[in-house]
Amino acid sequence: MGLSRLRHSENEGRPSASRTQMDLPNIQTEGKLHRVQVHDTLTLPCDVRNLGPMVLLWKKGHRVLTAGRVTVRRDRRIALIGNNLQIADMNIHDGGEYVCEIEADADDPIAIVHTVEILVPPSIMSEPRSGNVTVRKGTTVSLECKANGNPTPTVSWTKISHKRHRSIPDKDLTNHGMILTLDNVGRRDAGKYQCTATNEVGKDAVKYIHVAVLYKPVVVVHEASVQGGENRPVTLTCTIHADPPASVTWYKNTLLIGNSPGYLFNVQGDHHSMMIANVGIEDFANYSCLAMNNMGKEEGIIQLRGNPDTPVLDPNVRMLTESSWKLSWITKSFANITEYRLLYRKVPDDGNPPDTTYAWNNVILPRQNAHGGYEQYQSYDIQHLSTNSKYEVQVQAKNNFGWSQRSESLRFSTEVHKVVEPPSLYTTPHYHHPIASVTSWPDLPNESNKQQAVSRNAMFQEYGLSEAGTRLGELWSSLLSLSMTLIFVVATHYSSAVWL
Repeated sequence: MGLSRLRHSENEGRPSASRTQMDLPNIQTEGKLHRVQVHDTLTLPCDVRNLGPMVLLWKKGHRVLTAGRVTVRRDRRIALIGNNLQIADMNIHDGGEYVCEIEADADDPIAIVHTVEILVPPSIMSEPRSGNVTVRKGTTVSLECKANGNPTPTVSWTKISHKRHRSIPDKDLTNHGMILTLDNVGRRDAGKYQCTATNEVGKDAVKYIHVAVLYKPVVVVHEASVQGGENRPVTLTCTIHADPPASVTWYKNTLLIGNSPGYLFNVQGDHHSMMIANVGIEDFANYSCLAMNNMGKEEGIIQLRGNPDTPVLDPNVRMLTESSWKLSWITKSFANITEYRLLYRKVPDDGNPPDTTYAWNNVILPRQNAHGGYEQYQSYDIQHLSTNSKYEVQVQAKNNFGWSQRSESLRFSTEVHKVVEPPSLYTTPHYHHPIASVTSWPDLPNESNKQQAVSRNAMFQEYGLSEAGTRLGELWSSLLSLSMTLIFVVATHYSSAVWL
């Protein structure tokens, strides 16, 4: 009995095997990846149980940061919050692996590892740093924007202009978009380029590179041929593109105008203009604007003339009878029109041999029905046309300074639509007086045809020459004719009654 009590008492002083295992120090937290931005504050958790007399260490790599409650690393940003490690104002050097470790009696330490990745907003630097590049026309230039950040930023390019921004296609980019290569540069490649770096961390980084392309002047005249009127002002304009900027001089034929009286010069941006205040006959000549810089020179030539502008035919050709059709047109001329030349011919149809052509009919017309002023209206009735055929017509105008250019060809059809009505003692079949359909303008592309038609219609509507107006006129003429017929019948019956 005594020996039994002794063993029992001895066993009471020894911990059981299961209790010893539960009381060992351990870490409840699992290591994980932490992504933080620069200047953020990060707390790395380490939930420790049963630490007892053991020492808790925080390490970065092989370097000890803290041991127990002692901060080993002299860094004011580092602090222990309980067993957790806190780092304030993170910077790009704080990335790496952080180990929370219990220094125990066992050969293998008890530890977890936190991986810290520092997210860095994009930064960008242009090459050259001045942001200015100057090249000659026809050469190749590479623009570079070096981007840094974490994750690695993507770089995109945009050409900036006052009208619109144009994105640069990827085919022109190399080195992950950091280098933009421009081949065979021209004046349209000059301007401001924007490179943008983005990695979805913080704000995008932006830099600008200004590209200057050196080239000889490019001269564009607004109108190669300008009509002037006697005793009227006229302005001649050239648009000049050049880099470096060009000096501009004006010539009349081959004579330098300089500061001659009667001429006024004006420059607005790229637009260079010369105004002749009071045009005389001696001013009708060829003028040139000559632009020069150290890359070369170029000139634009403008003819100042007195002859009329090209007439514009009204596309609405109207039927008068089955064989006669009315044409009308408008001509712009400061001087009075003296005569017109009308050219018309039949157009071969599908039934003619492929090489069939018809001769032009040439009609010289004196000026008639003119409304006066700068825009002068004229019409003409073409007689003896074949029905159900197609015709082509052109017109020229002449004033005291000569003939205009021929108008664009206008094609129309003389197709007649017969109206079938119920038989009546007092009615007979008759015909519509339609507006001929214009089939095409063979000398103009389709889009130009549409614009020409719109322009023609708008111009003729200014004179009230619309389809409705014309038909009202025809109706009014018919009513007048009917009234005269009735008056004649009544007068005849009245005369017969008197004689009887």
